[in-house]
Amino acid sequence: MTGLQPNRRTWLACLLLAFATLAIYWPARHYGFVDYDDDDYVFNNPVVRAGLSWPNFVWALSDQHACNWHPLTWLSHMADCQFFGINPGAMHLENVLFHCANSILLLLLLNSMTNAFWRSAIVAALFALHPLRVESVAWIAERKDVLSGFFFTQKNKPSAKIRNFKKIIFTGSHGSVSSSGFSPSRCS
Repeated sequence: MTGLQPNRRTWLACLLLAFATLAIYWPARHYGFVDYDDDDYVFNNPVVRAGLSWPNFVWALSDQHACNWHPLTWLSHMADCQFFGINPGAMHLENVLFHCANSILLLLLLNSMTNAFWRSAIVAALFALHPLRVESVAWIAERKDVLSGFFFTQKNKPSAKIRNFKKIIFTGSHGSVSSSGFSPSRCS
């Protein structure tokens, strides 16, 4: 692959990364719900089960159900219920696809920030395939994590164009639209 043009090399690396990520996590589509948080988030949550509607949208923006304020996560789960019903396989598959996209976006983001393609590809592959990512991908309630990764890469695209690597690393996702959050006020 060293003799490939940069554009073809990038496409090939993205395809290999997507294939490897899908191969590792594809069995998750057969998993069921986990009784730890999936009940609060999805299958025992009547608001989420009802799908997308204006009152549910307002609820997602204002409620701290399960001691968390993460409106994008709630809206994502509502969309799942709207389109797939209470189908854990489809919800797991959506997490897998988000993680696959996040891995590719991380490769592209790191490469644009550092101009070090192979290092970026290795880091993205470690992110995609590392066992620590299993919880975020194979647990429906952890949708907030894959959504945060997606919005983190999207928020930092403009910064990457000016090679502002230190700002991205040291400020994290501050200032972005967050899909996760915690407010202890009603959970004490």
